[in-house]
Amino acid sequence: FLGYDCPKANMKQRQTAAESAALKVYQKYWESYLGGDLEAFSSTIDDRLEMIGTSEGEVCHSKADGIAFYKAQMAEVVGKVEMRNSQITS
Repeated sequence: FLGYDCPKANMKQRQTAAESAALKVYQKYWESYLGGDLEAFSSTIDDRLEMIGTSEGEVCHSKADGIAFYKAQMAEVVGKVEMRNSQITS
C-alpha cells in the first residue's frame, strides 16, 4: 500500500542508523586515542564516564578524570600502539 509505514521496516532503519552512529563514535574514539587528538577524544567521552582499569591508578569517575588519565597516558600510546584486526559486526 502506498504511504503505509511498516513498523518493522522503520524499526530496522532506526536500528541501522543507531548502529552506524555508534560505529562512527567508536572509530573516532580509537583514532583520536591512538593519534593523540585530545579534542576529538574528549568529544567522544560522556560527562558521566565511569572507567575502571586494571590497576588502582586506572579509575575515573568523570569526563574530566578520563581526560586527565588520557593526557597522562598519551606519551606512552601515541605512535607506539596500534589497532589490528578489528572486526565489528552486529
